[in-house]
Amino acid sequence: MFKKATVNCIILLLVLLSVFMLSACVNTPPQEKELIIDYKNVVKEVPFGTELNLGGLVVKVKMTNGTYVMLKRGKGGYSVDDGGYNQDVPGDYTITISYKDYERVSFVITVKEEEIIDEDEDKDITVVAIEVKKTVGKRLFYVGEPFDNKGIVVECIYSNGKRETVGAPQLEFDSDSFNSHEPGEYTITVRYYPKYSLFDTYTVTVIEAPSPVLTEIEIITDQATLEFRYGESFTSDGIIVEKYYDDDGVIIKEIASPEELIIDHSQYNAQSLGKYSIIITVSGTNVNQSYEVEVVDYVVGIDLQIASLNYELGEQFSSEDITIYLIMASGAGAQGALEDFTVEDSDFNPNEVGEYTIKVFMNGNPQINAEITVYVYEPSG
Repeated sequence: MFKKATVNCIILLLVLLSVFMLSACVNTPPQEKELIIDYKNVVKEVPFGTELNLGGLVVKVKMTNGTYVMLKRGKGGYSVDDGGYNQDVPGDYTITISYKDYERVSFVITVKEEEIIDEDEDKDITVVAIEVKKTVGKRLFYVGEPFDNKGIVVECIYSNGKRETVGAPQLEFDSDSFNSHEPGEYTITVRYYPKYSLFDTYTVTVIEAPSPVLTEIEIITDQATLEFRYGESFTSDGIIVEKYYDDDGVIIKEIASPEELIIDHSQYNAQSLGKYSIIITVSGTNVNQSYEVEVVDYVVGIDLQIASLNYELGEQFSSEDITIYLIMASGAGAQGALEDFTVEDSDFNPNEVGEYTIKVFMNGNPQINAEITVYVYEPSG
């Protein structure tokens, strides 16, 4: 019997723990837990004259709810220290990736020695074509973003089959057809100097910038009223709502303005004691969160009763003879604790026959008070 009870207790504890953990997950926005940097697909040996290109680099953060957030470079995302990278100086360059306070990750990119083919030394070796590397460089633009040939790599092809990266001074980019204000595909022509008859093209795309997606909200109640007196109207004053957006893999936090919030307090009943759920929704979305308030009773007055109104001459008055009854706002009644009140009996004189007023005040709220009249009499006979 004892073993069975013990097993049942353990099962109950596990269930309660699971409910608690689930509740914590539901009410708490996911937090960043682990930074993951994968640079295995970054080209680490590049020809002389190649601009720094981190294509293939993946930087993401694992969240506490098990999901991953892809980070982008720049504001709100990760930063890159290029180690003084110079495309025109052969050597090793240490590239360091950092994000917030996480441990930095570094790897090396090597710029190879320049391979020079002098056409004047061998008249039989000439440049016969140029070619734009198909998967390298900036190819996607958002509406309003000016044209940029950053990262584009062009090679010249010699008559003997050798290839050599062409430096920027020998290239001319014709982007006259490019329209940053109109989504679509545009052809960019690259010409080689001094032989303008040698050219190649590549395609870029202009798209509308993706709007950040509202994923969740968090309600901050530190400065709000969570406990209302019986009969008191509901107010959401002091409530702060934080919105969490996913902007191309970067989580952005923003404070919501009151105008964009729909606050549903239809469950709230000021005339009924208890707890109520208040639901807040961001207008135009189905993203919402709730918080809890409570309607509580409070004392509006007191009634006094005393064991006896009459004291014999010489008999001492005792405050413990008084019973205090609370008058609540809801109409309910309850007995008050004597230590929560001050009994004023300084006028009482047990040695003099007469009528005396005993006053009782609520501690911290003297406006809640009552009084009772007692009598000192001389026994007959």
